[in-house]
Amino acid sequence: TQHSALSTQHSALSTQHSALSTQHSALCTLHLGLSKNRFLDFFRAGFVGIALLLFATLSSGTCTYWAYDLTGSRFTADSREGLCQSALSQVATYYSCGSTVDYLGIVSDPMQPHGLCSFSWSGDKYDPITNTCNSAGVKVPIQLECTADTYLSIKGDNEIRPKGAEGKDGKSTLELIAKVMEGSTPKAGVAVTFAVEVEPNTGGHDHHDASRPKGLVNGKLTASGVTEANGEIKVTFQASQIAGTHVVAAVCESCTNKSVTKNVDVKVPDLVPFLVLPLAGMQWNPNGVGDTPQHTDNHYLTMAATYRMLEIASKFKKIWPSAPQLTLNDASLKWGGKFDIDGSWEANPRRHAEHRLGDNVDVRANTRPGNVPSDIRKVVLRWLRDETTAEDKIPADLTIRSVNPLHEGIGEANEHFHLRLGN
Repeated sequence: TQHSALSTQHSALSTQHSALSTQHSALCTLHLGLSKNRFLDFFRAGFVGIALLLFATLSSGTCTYWAYDLTGSRFTADSREGLCQSALSQVATYYSCGSTVDYLGIVSDPMQPHGLCSFSWSGDKYDPITNTCNSAGVKVPIQLECTADTYLSIKGDNEIRPKGAEGKDGKSTLELIAKVMEGSTPKAGVAVTFAVEVEPNTGGHDHHDASRPKGLVNGKLTASGVTEANGEIKVTFQASQIAGTHVVAAVCESCTNKSVTKNVDVKVPDLVPFLVLPLAGMQWNPNGVGDTPQHTDNHYLTMAATYRMLEIASKFKKIWPSAPQLTLNDASLKWGGKFDIDGSWEANPRRHAEHRLGDNVDVRANTRPGNVPSDIRKVVLRWLRDETTAEDKIPADLTIRSVNPLHEGIGEANEHFHLRLGN
């Protein structure tokens, strides 16, 4: 009988404990609902900055920490530092001291999104360092200060011609602009440094080393300065002779994102791999020569030069039908620019100098297969110069406008005609 009475008493206590737990749960839910409504009221009223609610408690003991985010954003209160979120972000943080809930509500500043927040506690109600509550029952004031991130950006054109390959209308310099913004406000007096690198194996060069020429900023490999009143600093990028993707980096040590990069493709635009084009009536040898491990793709021309080469090859075949098809050697690299034939970035301004715009090509005229036969080379050279005579017996409809050719390497293994198709 005594055991039964104790069991009944235990059951009653369990029921009471369950009721208290339900009451505590309802209280937390009530606080959450009230807090959301208060937040929305503050935000709708147009208040920008901080909304603070405190529910005091006289309890003591260890605190349990929860973070509840009304929008799914992240806010780290444990480290006393967090991220101000977007304009509609509302971050709620809960601390439970004993059986009641202390609530701290914060609305971020929509005018300064994504800035760094710092906050501090005073009083002796809640100790954020030890994460404990004391028994004094003093409300804990909280101060929150949001400052906008300082962001660096860079802009400018994405493409420029190599130095020495500007052509008639191109240019080998461009302006790049770095800008520093603090939130939505330009920030003046910020130090910014610029530097240039080149992506390996770009521009048609299948080789790369530390000596590869790079573009310059303000005439140097690196440049620095400070932003003006509009938050901007401008530099001039000068392309090198060697085509490729240049990576211009802007560095701002005091900015949140520290550095940004801008890719600038140094190239001659609109060059085509003419050997593989499906051109009707193509009369040249489809297997070009001259490729090397350093430059595996060396047959690029403009479309205008390609059509002119097609005319030359077609008429050549009609005039000398027993001769091999013309075998084409170096034209330009994929992106044009300096064609460093031996892969050493050599600076000789004359060596292979004209193979940079996509309007010059070499025609094999040595002793190797596919060459222009030696017994007709002189008359072929006159024909290419539009200087044939009656003795050459060239039909008038098969003459061509001069390509101002060069006959180079005579008697050597690399003997060839150099054709200037842009004439």
